[in-house]
Amino acid sequence: MPKEVFETSSLTLMEKVCFSLIDSLDGDEGCFASNAYLQNVLDLEKRQLQNILSKLIERGLVLRQYTEVGRRIMRTVQSNALRDALQCTPPMQSIAPPPCNPLHPYITEDNKDDNKRIKGLVEWPDYPFESEEFHKAWHSWVDYRKEIKKKLTHSTVERVFVEMKKWGESKAIISIDTSIKNGWQGLFEPARTESGKTLTKSDHQNGF
Repeated sequence: MPKEVFETSSLTLMEKVCFSLIDSLDGDEGCFASNAYLQNVLDLEKRQLQNILSKLIERGLVLRQYTEVGRRIMRTVQSNALRDALQCTPPMQSIAPPPCNPLHPYITEDNKDDNKRIKGLVEWPDYPFESEEFHKAWHSWVDYRKEIKKKLTHSTVERVFVEMKKWGESKAIISIDTSIKNGWQGLFEPARTESGKTLTKSDHQNGF
């Protein structure tokens, strides 16, 4: 655990442990650990972990990004940016001054090689489900859309995730698998495809 994190009084013990775990997993390509993995290792409830990650991100100690295939990665700051982030006190009320801008070594001018490597990163909405099974299915869908030259946009993915939350995780995974298997361009709620109805060109255009 970095000395600056260990000595600060602005983080709880569990927040320090969580930061250290992410830091230990932050390799050349970042930390790819899922929330489910972090929950299991730290023995936390889902809401507890979400609150901890939100605080670390808001304080500028952890940076969250998404790859082109929608996979989340997290990076931790290095010593100089770490001190700045820990010295920055976030506002408790809306009338207080805004928090300091996080200084992250991977997005400064001093790290041009890293900047080139992360230019392909895009900000996707948060996944509707955190299981590895869903993540694997979603990555397959993103790869499939790239193969058929139908690139996904942020707004489209946002709409898809909203609908998937309504369907539930199992139906969302079935929808992805079914569309890839049948060569469809969009995603459809399984109940629509299991009825035996032949999907029309209009259906394909109205899918996600």
